[in-house]
Amino acid sequence: MEVHLVLGGVKPDKSSANLLIDEMFDAKIHYVESTKWDDWENYGKNLEKELTASGKKVYYMPIGGSSAIGALGYVDAFYEILYDCGKYKINFDYIVHSSTSAGTQTGLIIGKKLTGWKGKIIGIGSAKNQEQLSEEIYKLANETGNFFNINIKYDDIIIDDKYIGEDYGVVTEKGKEAVELFARLEGIFLDYVYSGKAASGLIDYMEKNKFEKDSNILFIHTGGNVHLFKI
Repeated sequence: MEVHLVLGGVKPDKSSANLLIDEMFDAKIHYVESTKWDDWENYGKNLEKELTASGKKVYYMPIGGSSAIGALGYVDAFYEILYDCGKYKINFDYIVHSSTSAGTQTGLIIGKKLTGWKGKIIGIGSAKNQEQLSEEIYKLANETGNFFNINIKYDDIIIDDKYIGEDYGVVTEKGKEAVELFARLEGIFLDYVYSGKAASGLIDYMEKNKFEKDSNILFIHTGGNVHLFKI
């Protein structure tokens, strides 16, 4: 099975982090010299057409795997969370996570809807503004909801985009501090692009008393710590 990756940016002189692993698995890498997600997606769609025309059977995966089928993974994850809550006698009032390409938050929102969970799901944006990401989640959530005959409202979507910083992929000072804090106090490795920025939002919320006293908060580590070795 051939794997083709469409990556934003220019080819670096030396491969590191995720790129090093991509090359180790012999992925065919296509660089798009743009910071715009639309340019990456358009290139990917055109590549899909080219590969199909050459006789290949192509499975196109959107950025982040954020399709209706992809979002089902976090629907299942939500059920796993509630199972563990019952097993360990823990009740959460909030779920906080990094929200970027809509798939993770879509799955969690659908899970909440299906189970009737009363807490709040807060997505800390790490790439797109609140309006754009909310629109993408709304669209994907209702597409995913068709599997279960449910509808999602805009009121079900909570996005905070204040922790993105200068741009997607650009390290923020607060995000860097959060990564170091989690490592030193908990032995948990985050990354600077996604989970570190989400953790900086979580810490800021706590410092500003945005959670009710005695609230139980679940922070979801969505991966990406290989990026640590790029800095």
